[in-house]
Amino acid sequence: MAGSKRGALYHRMKRASAALLAMGIASCGGGEGGGGSTAPASPNRAPSFSSSGQASVAENSSAHVYLPTATDADHDPVSFSITGGADAAFFTLGTQGELYFKQAPNFDLFADANGDNVYEVTIAASDGKLSATQAVAITVTNEREGISVKRIATGLGATHAIASIEDTHQLVVAGSGSLVSLINGATGASSTFHLFTDASGRSVDGMTILGLAWGYTFGPNKSLYVLKEKGGVASIACIRCGVSLYKDVVVESDIAAVADGTSIVMGQYDGEIFVGIGDQGGARAQDSSPAGGRYGKLYDYGLDPDPFNPAPNRAIPHYFDPRLVGLGLHAPTAIAKLEQNLFGIADEGEQFSEVTTAPLRYLGMNFGWPYYDGQQERNAGGSALANLFAPSLVLPVGTNRRESKGIVAALIYRGRLTGLADRYVLADKSGHIWTIPWTGQTNVAQGTLEIRDADFTPDAGTIDNPAGMVLDASGDLYILDSDGELFRVDASGPFVIPA
Repeated sequence: MAGSKRGALYHRMKRASAALLAMGIASCGGGEGGGGSTAPASPNRAPSFSSSGQASVAENSSAHVYLPTATDADHDPVSFSITGGADAAFFTLGTQGELYFKQAPNFDLFADANGDNVYEVTIAASDGKLSATQAVAITVTNEREGISVKRIATGLGATHAIASIEDTHQLVVAGSGSLVSLINGATGASSTFHLFTDASGRSVDGMTILGLAWGYTFGPNKSLYVLKEKGGVASIACIRCGVSLYKDVVVESDIAAVADGTSIVMGQYDGEIFVGIGDQGGARAQDSSPAGGRYGKLYDYGLDPDPFNPAPNRAIPHYFDPRLVGLGLHAPTAIAKLEQNLFGIADEGEQFSEVTTAPLRYLGMNFGWPYYDGQQERNAGGSALANLFAPSLVLPVGTNRRESKGIVAALIYRGRLTGLADRYVLADKSGHIWTIPWTGQTNVAQGTLEIRDADFTPDAGTIDNPAGMVLDASGDLYILDSDGELFRVDASGPFVIPA
């Protein structure tokens, strides 16, 4: 009886052990079913990105620019973080991992490490144990900010100078030859404003007009001042200058042999026209004696109120009364009135192009050449110069986006375009158009210049070698290219002539 009970117990235990083994549970007891092992747990797996590593966003956007997505095979929650990338400092993450620029990006003022407006950042996805990373490239695209550029005239020849005259949308342009053309800025229609002729009434051969300025002469009268060159000699002329009973009288005065870099602009007061003459060698730029001539100098060419006064040593009428304003110019490329009592003068040096701002009525200024090129001391002794004006903007000479081949125009925009409102606008021979918000500052860092080339792409033609840039009486902006193309900068949409 006892033996049969032990046999039944044995068989029950054997069946229970088999059942446990069938369920994958090792038996803990001895006997025939002993010796089982524990099965290993499945390893944790890192998240996997499912979002692309590329995205683009228009400049000035404050919305998120990228939304990373990742999955976890173990169904663990995934969190995101910024772990690197050349431009990581410009970004932050939202609560759901959304990628934002800390400040809205500016296409014109790119700040990414390699300067191509593609910002690189690395994002990590983590399940709390393991993580995966993805390199992300965010391309910032341009918005023209309401700016439209239209070519309104072409075929004007090799042009060097432009000025806005008294009437709204009326411009004068000139260059190689003796013709000064009148351009209607609203329609682009061209006519003759003035033709310089010789004694026989024919146009003057071999003449080049270097600069134009529309300014007051006597009282309310306005005249066109012309800086021109023929046979290697520069001279200044005044058309309709009011020193005679005849409205179209032209009076002239020789200035000097031609030096590279000569410019002219209207000043603030009656008859105040500034002329800058270069001295690339530098031997005469600091010499204010007659031996130094007018080379390397800035002069105010006012009209003589009594040109026929028989003063000693005056064999011919003395139409102009030049006054020395400044010394130390290398090759001036532009002079511009910026504010009511502030002007800027651009000078192209050997290694640097510079713009210096100074009070309009200040006398005895010194721009530093040949002691300084830009802010770099070229020859010892420059610190001893009296009334030395340091440049407010210095750019290396070159062809890169923030390098200069010679600044040909500078102005403060106060027209209707919000995308340019209250901006310091500069045009360079290289074709670059630069801006910076104007707050009355006289020091501009090279890296703060906004490169507006894309905004200023015209509907036809190319702005590749500007000769000048002006605002007309209504605040519309015009750019003259040296190949005879004239462009008007409009707001997007049809051009509307202000009432």
